[in-house]
Amino acid sequence: YTIAELHELTSTDITHPGDVAISMAQRGALGRGEVKHYELEKRYVCKNGEIFWASVAVSPIRRSDGSLEAVVGIISDISERKRTERQLRMLAHSIMSVSECVTITDLDDKIVFVNDAFLKTYGYQESEVIGKDIAIARSENNAPEVGKSISTGTKSGSWEGELMNRRKDGTEFPIRLSATILRGDRGEPVALVGVATDITERRIAENELLRSEIRFREMFDDAPIGYHELDMEGRITRVNRTELISLGYTAEEMHGKHTWEFIEDHEASRTAVLEKLAGTRPPGRNLERTYLKKDGSSMPVLIQDRLLRDSKGKITGLRTTVQDITDRKRMEEELKSAKETAEAATKAKSEFLAVMSHEIRTPMNGVIGMTDLLAQTDLNPEQADFVDTIRVSGEALLTVINDILDFSKIESGKIELEEAQFDPRACIEEVYDLLSQKASAKNLD
Repeated sequence: YTIAELHELTSTDITHPGDVAISMAQRGALGRGEVKHYELEKRYVCKNGEIFWASVAVSPIRRSDGSLEAVVGIISDISERKRTERQLRMLAHSIMSVSECVTITDLDDKIVFVNDAFLKTYGYQESEVIGKDIAIARSENNAPEVGKSISTGTKSGSWEGELMNRRKDGTEFPIRLSATILRGDRGEPVALVGVATDITERRIAENELLRSEIRFREMFDDAPIGYHELDMEGRITRVNRTELISLGYTAEEMHGKHTWEFIEDHEASRTAVLEKLAGTRPPGRNLERTYLKKDGSSMPVLIQDRLLRDSKGKITGLRTTVQDITDRKRMEEELKSAKETAEAATKAKSEFLAVMSHEIRTPMNGVIGMTDLLAQTDLNPEQADFVDTIRVSGEALLTVINDILDFSKIESGKIELEEAQFDPRACIEEVYDLLSQKASAKNLD
């Protein structure tokens, strides 16, 4: 508006409709002498329709009889302040709603503000903490210099770290604290803002993870077989105690070394490891290698590999188990030697039986041959029967000798079966002839 335009208007004409009633009420009280002057904050409407906030201080001009002649008003534009206050209210509402515990303390560490999360977490009522030293929330188990470090660090800019805090009931819990300084219009420190997060669950998870890592490390180190991991260059990054003891090295002596430096066939091992890491050769299963121990001796082992991959499936290394098979190899050699010894003994026995059988069969054939010749001479019936018994007995003995030879063939795997006619009556008669003399001598029928 121009001055001329304002002279044509009343105060009510430029007052926001929502503030007319309070303005008229204050004006009436001033006119009736109920107040000597008044101040209020109200909205005015500009000519272009814009609205601004103003602080109005009104004083009366009275006649000699005390009646109201006019009023003097001093109007100050407080639009910027109102915008700031609105932003602060929004900020305060946000702070009150966040899940983190927010505190504001003055430069003497006295609490001037806490949000709902702080009250809920620490178990206090607002009236119990406002104006109190922030130390009521600190654990006595913190190092003495922690409080001073937070205050000093925050005043110089900011401080962030972990410490123990205490609830109203005395229970303690870990927090992650981030503290910053609030500064005034001239940049001077005016307050400290702390944002604390209860990290109890995180600490529990960390402790459980630590215990799990300890258990894994114990299992890793105390496993009955050797175990190591390689990076993408084939260098050892981890090795367990079992493998170290087996080879006689310390962890420092193996870490960072290529795995093939400890294997007898260096070049073949190097090629195999690098091809596995490149993905061009599948991991090995039950592969036998010979490891070189620190004392210069060798150790046969059975290895199994597994590729290590990241979350995206990219190869990051190789994990290998190493099983000492020295005892197994020794047992295999002992079994092989025992087998060879047994086979040699069996062969010697078979050869002995074959030789003895041949040695016995030669004179036996002579006996049978002479018996046949004797049977062709003039013999009385009794003599002929005796000669025939000698022949049958000789042939039976020759059969036994042949059976011994067959047994040798069985052990050597050379036995051949054949089909032949068999007469049970003739067989029984031959047995009778063989045993009849002894039976007669014993008076047996």
